[in-house]
Amino acid sequence: MKVTLIYPSFKKIIKKNQINMYPLSVAVLAALTPDRIDVAFYDDRFEEIPYGEETDLVALSAETYNVLRAYEIADRYRSGNIPVVIGGIHASLLPDEVSAHADSIVIGDAEQIWGHVLEDAENNRLQRVYRSSLESEKTLLHVPPKRNIFKGRRYFPSDIVETGRGCVHACDFCVVACIYRGRYRTKTIEDIANDVSSIRQKNLYFADDNFVASPQRTIDLCKAIAPLKKRWVVEGGITLVNHDELMKWMSKAGCVCILIGFESLNNETLKNMGKSWTNVRRSYRESIKRLRDHGICIYGSFVFGYDSDVKDDIERTLEFAIEEKLALAGFLQLVPFPGTPLYERLKKQNRLLYDRWWLDPSYEMEKPLFIPSHMEPDELADTCVRCRKQFYSYSSVFRRMIDLKANLRNADKAFFYFMANLSPLKNTIVQDN
Repeated sequence: MKVTLIYPSFKKIIKKNQINMYPLSVAVLAALTPDRIDVAFYDDRFEEIPYGEETDLVALSAETYNVLRAYEIADRYRSGNIPVVIGGIHASLLPDEVSAHADSIVIGDAEQIWGHVLEDAENNRLQRVYRSSLESEKTLLHVPPKRNIFKGRRYFPSDIVETGRGCVHACDFCVVACIYRGRYRTKTIEDIANDVSSIRQKNLYFADDNFVASPQRTIDLCKAIAPLKKRWVVEGGITLVNHDELMKWMSKAGCVCILIGFESLNNETLKNMGKSWTNVRRSYRESIKRLRDHGICIYGSFVFGYDSDVKDDIERTLEFAIEEKLALAGFLQLVPFPGTPLYERLKKQNRLLYDRWWLDPSYEMEKPLFIPSHMEPDELADTCVRCRKQFYSYSSVFRRMIDLKANLRNADKAFFYFMANLSPLKNTIVQDN
């Protein structure tokens, strides 16, 4: 039997010179596949899919952004009587929609059930739905990814490691909150350390939704990987600044930069999105200072479009990000993902510009998706784009560069800062996160 794994692009656009992060989920599926089964992989973002190549099963991992392209690929294979399985976040959000384009769908984590899918496919008895049970798993099974499946392809020069999955928070706009509903499961420190030690690449990206959700566990993990001399980037909540020991060990273990969802400087907006806890103990400025004192660069993520947001909030955030010398920043318009309270509220209020934006062929990245309260839709989108361009202008880059505590603290930090701000790879770092 032969299985073909495909990662879909946003649209049918081949960008051979674009550098992307590799899809870790594909490497996990390859590792879960028994040796008796042949595996092929194609990345639709920069290579053609050989539809005429013989295969017995096609598996697609789809997110909301690329699910329309996933459907196009799936429909073409199915027209040739080749069965298709679709998993990923979107299958968990809208299983009925996805089922219309697949012979089988996988809801939830693949680690528990991919073996059953393959066994059923070998015996011509594929089920319509395979569903993993989050409630039955207190820890997250670690499967050493089969990263050699990406050999011969040009990806961003950083390996990806996952140490945990889910998040304890319930933010109004967040897809992770919809799927995992406050659950956060982790892999064992021994498994993670073994995985990291097996990687020759010096640069790592920890792909957790919240790397610092369990502070003592993160400290123990940092102690375990510190001798490996890696440099890495993570995503985490602002609450990590409440733990000096945590910041100390993250810095000692090689943390170069942390992506933090500040989301807004407007307290009313934070309240509306369910994140009013982010600056209760201390202000954002004080939190940033504490991180910089430990030599950790900051990628600040901000979203705009809540009912309490006005255009001046976006401008004020740009000034804040430059003044605070953030290494990177995202100025993003709010995206109503299906299944979130945000999406359901906007739909009920008839404020969505698309019924299902992810299925509309006319949708493009950066296009507005809903009607804000205090701005025109295009005004919101255009202001976010303009602020992002200003933040990455040469004057801003060099103004933020003058920071000996974090951005220029040592050679590793300086290399990251200049690569992230001045090289073409900047677009990969900003977009993929």
